[in-house]
Order: sequence, then structure tokens, then C-alpha cells
Amino acid sequence: MIETCNGNFDTISASLTIDDYTPISLSLPDSLNVCNEVVNLNPDYSGGLPPLVFSWSSGQQTDSISFMPDITQTYTLSINDECASQPTEASTEVWVQCPLLPPNVFTPNNDNENDIFKIQNLEEYEQSHIVIYNRWGKIVYENDNYQNDWNGTHYKSGNDVASGVYFFIVQPNSYKYLYNENKDELLRNSISGYVHIMR
Repeated sequence: MIETCNGNFDTISASLTIDDYTPISLSLPDSLNVCNEVVNLNPDYSGGLPPLVFSWSSGQQTDSISFMPDITQTYTLSINDECASQPTEASTEVWVQCPLLPPNVFTPNNDNENDIFKIQNLEEYEQSHIVIYNRWGKIVYENDNYQNDWNGTHYKSGNDVASGVYFFIVQPNSYKYLYNENKDELLRNSISGYVHIMR
């Protein structure tokens, strides 16, 4: 009820729309694998009462980010609004992993040059399994967590293996790269080949 200019009273009506509050929903991929490439993190989010405030663990304040990582790292996004007492968060692990590039020859003669079987990019993988066979199919080296440290000695006796060609299989514990078309999924993600030991 309101009072008019002439001292009389009158009524006035108004409509008010009340929307139910929907909490913020947020998701990111569990993980990503990249190699010398730009990453675009575009979160899937909804709800909340604008304005929404975005905050990435890497320092950006936008809803999505683009970057080229050089190390494996976890990225976390926090979103807050006018109603929530705590921000909504989601995280994703960005793995920097390039394809394995094994050598085809190495010379373990203790001259500190090319003395070990060093696989390029191996340090980007965890728990890489390796098996190396001689020409008769006998295992001369095996390791469940290869660290680029085989110097051409037998894994049991410790004796130098003979000069010649050896067959290797490396399982990098990752499903990003397909190195062959084998029907077995594990073997498709394994790299194999021959390496020549020259003493």
C-alpha cells in the first residue's frame, strides 16, 4: 500500500521471479599425453551464480588456458561464485611424453662415448620394462625399470656379451603411441628392434 499525492492510499503490485540456485559443476580430463605440442584445457562447467571467478594453479584467471608444457605437471582449476562458501575444483595431469627412439648401434668399450644402450625420451616414462635377446633367442638382459644403463653385460653373470646383433623389446608403460599393428594391445604399445653391439 502506498500514499498518493492527495493523501489517499492506493495499492501497487509487482512480480518477482526467484530461480533455484544450482551449485557449480566442473570437470576436466583425467590426464593428457603430449609431445612438443600446445595443450588446450577447456573445462566442462555449469551452474553457479554469476559472476564466476576462475583460478588456475598455473596462475591464469580465465575459464580455459593454452600452453606448451616441457615437464609433466598437474593443473588444477578452481571456480567460485557469489553463493558458494568453498570453490569447486578439478584437476588433470598433463604428461609430457615423446615416442621412444632407440639406437641401432652402441659401442661398450669403456671410452665414455656411446657406451650404453640409451633410448631417447625414456626418462619421460615410468617403469619401462626391457628384454634383450641374443641371436639364439636367449635373454642376455632384462629389467622391469630400465634407466638407460645397460652397458652390454649379461644380466646374470656380469660378463660382456659378444659383439653382434641383438633383439630388444621395450614396454614403456604407456598407451599413447602405437609402435606396430600387433593384435595384442600391450605389444602394440611396445617398441622392438635390433641393436648392433660393436666392441
